[in-house]
Formats: sequence, C-alpha cells, structure tokens
Amino acid sequence: DPIEITKSKNYDSCKKRVGLGFGVPEGAVWNGLAYENDERQLIKHTSESRIHAGKQGTIYKSETLDTVFVNPLLFGKQKAEVYSYVGLVLSSVEAIGETEWKQSEEVREVDSLLSSEGAEIFFKVSPENVVNAQKVLQEITPLLEDPNNLPKSEFLSKFNVLVRFIMFMNSEQLTQMTDGMEVARTSTNVAKNKMWAIYRDAVAQAGTVAAFKEIKSWIL
Repeated sequence: DPIEITKSKNYDSCKKRVGLGFGVPEGAVWNGLAYENDERQLIKHTSESRIHAGKQGTIYKSETLDTVFVNPLLFGKQKAEVYSYVGLVLSSVEAIGETEWKQSEEVREVDSLLSSEGAEIFFKVSPENVVNAQKVLQEITPLLEDPNNLPKSEFLSKFNVLVRFIMFMNSEQLTQMTDGMEVARTSTNVAKNKMWAIYRDAVAQAGTVAAFKEIKSWIL
C-alpha cells in the first residue's frame, strides 16, 4: 500500500543575502522573523508537499503548494498573495530495457541560485562597472546570431553577469551607459538593435531604483 510523505519548508531561517543589490525598506526584515516593535516582516514564504509513494519507491502522486505573502509598503492590511500549485499523478507504467539513460552534456551542479559571498566580492559599486558592462554586452550580442548555440555559449550566464553589473550602477552611471547606446537604440542595423534589446532587458531585470529611473527616462 502507498504511504504518504509530507514535506514542508519554512524560509524564515534563510541565511542567504537575497536582498543584496535591491535593498529593502527601512524597518523591513527580509530573512528571519520580525521580533522588534519597529520591524515588519517584508515577505513570508512557505512550501508544503505531499507525496504518495510505494514501499519500492514508486511515486503515485505528488503535489506541492507554494505560498508567498508580501507587504512591500509596510502599511495597510491587505498583503499581496501568490499561490503556486504543482501536481503530478502517475498515469501508466511501462517496462523498459536495461539501457541506462544518457546524462546530458550540458548538466552541471549548482549549489545555490542565490547570491554567494564570492559574488559579493566580485560585484561592487565601482566606476569600472560601466566599462565591464559594455564589454559583456559587446561579447554576448553576436551570440544571438545563432540561437541553437546559446546554451553552449553560456549566453544566459553572461546575461546575468551583465544584469549584476547594472544592479551596482548608480543613476549617473546608467545614464552614461544609455548615452553610449543611443546610436544602437535608433539604428536600423539588426546587430545594433539586438544590442539595445539586450541592454534594455538587462536594465529591466536589474530592478533597482536607478534602473527604474532610467526606464522612466526612456518613456517620458
């Protein structure tokens, strides 16, 4: 007979500095619980999973409910709520041969998708961020010419590096970066248009106050 396995995650004890580069409102607690009267918990994240499995390891059913409560403005009673549900049910069982499944050559181990101490040392507020971002942008733009080779060329990883450099730019540096992209922004050249599109998306992905102000200047 199947047995039920219940797993839960409480992210209140997370030690990762996920707020690095974005900042949080004064008095807000990102990780851990708010114990002081002048503190408010910015985000509450929980995950509950139920698995029905046989004693031989066969998984018949699995479902996970992920819940996030956010209070970004730290006032008012209504909090933002996001629910994510994933459910899997075993529909059939088929016999397979003894041939082992081949492991993809693209697989690599990643300890964490969150920022690490090494990343904090490498990325910092510096005048060189503009120069470094321009170098990365010029490097990854030609990669879009052959979409089939994007995984092998690690385009996404390099794009994330570009985003990180932009995250650590102030408004003046972002304006300088945009001024250097003005020709590409209005050009009819396909390659230059792609460069602008990558830069535009990276600024949007950065999500900092300086990035928001820069996007606002493009619109107004």
